[in-house]
Amino acid sequence: MKKKINYFREVGSARIKGKYRGSVIIDPKYKFLKIPGIANSIRYLPHGLGTCNYKDGQIYKGKWKKGKREGKGKLTWTNGDIYIGQWKKDKPNGKGKFYFKKGFQDKNKSDTYVGQVKDWLRHGKGTYTWVSQKMKYQGSWKNNNRHGYGEYKEGNSIYTGNWKDDKRWGKGKITIKKQHSISGTFRHTDLKGKVTMDFWK
Repeated sequence: MKKKINYFREVGSARIKGKYRGSVIIDPKYKFLKIPGIANSIRYLPHGLGTCNYKDGQIYKGKWKKGKREGKGKLTWTNGDIYIGQWKKDKPNGKGKFYFKKGFQDKNKSDTYVGQVKDWLRHGKGTYTWVSQKMKYQGSWKNNNRHGYGEYKEGNSIYTGNWKDDKRWGKGKITIKKQHSISGTFRHTDLKGKVTMDFWK
């Protein structure tokens, strides 16, 4: 069945109220009220496809399961940021795409992240593109940081190698203008131990 109901989302211990419109089910934990002179009421939960407009301006449109956002859905923030992808237990989990608008009206010009997400964070395999800076990272992530193996492009240089806590860390290689490269063990911006340099032109 479909209904319009008052609903909310939880942010820590707080609740952000909203207006929901879409498919619902009766809350299985609900107990009927038996007050003389007042008709029995029931509590409904979003379940299936529906849209919730929250008082803080966020809008969620997508699938729900027993009152929680679950399945494929789209969340839009007041600043224009967008998340489209999988949800589980009321949070982005699985494969998804973030558009970070930062004043852009065209989402094709937005900074983007496409890949795996865990509880709102970039976690797993994914690609982040910084449009205005013309930078791109493709590889492993952990808790929103580049971590593991990945490829980072910035201008005419490409770094391929290991990362730790968002820093180049471990074996890697920087190639510049496809003309020469520097390989070795990185400690963020420094190189430790043996360094190998190759020149093609």
